[in-house]
Formats: sequence, structure tokens, C-alpha cells
Amino acid sequence: AGVVQALHVVVRVDLPLSDDIEAIPLRIKLVEAVPTWEEADAQAGRLNGLNAGKSCFYFAQYVRHFPDGRGIGRGTP
Repeated sequence: AGVVQALHVVVRVDLPLSDDIEAIPLRIKLVEAVPTWEEADAQAGRLNGLNAGKSCFYFAQYVRHFPDGRGIGRGTP
């Protein structure tokens, strides 16, 4: 089994500019990965303040990073 690292990412969600939610797909972007939850949460809050009134919002999210991969396709279950 490989090493698993905790990462915390800042996620941006761009909201549709139209009321027809199916006409324009939601766009989601991983903005950056940082080592602590506090840093990700603070950055998301800062970006939400900076972009207030725009059709986007930011939030922090925990993810697992597999630096050696999961082994999929290499004979590892």
C-alpha cells in the first residue's frame, strides 16, 4: 500500500448567468492545494470577499492525495 497524504484544496464554483440551469453547465475549478485546512478555509473566505457580487463562490475541501497512484492498471487491487 502506498502513502496517502492529506491535502486541502480551494474550490471555485462559477454559477450560470442564466436562469436556465441546463443551458449553461456549472463550472468547477480546483484553484490551489495547501497543507492545512485553516489555510484553505482562510483563502476561500478571502476570495469570496474579493469576488463578492460576482457569479462565483469558493470553498475549502479535504482530499486524499496518492503520490504513487492507487496502482490501478498495475496489478494492485
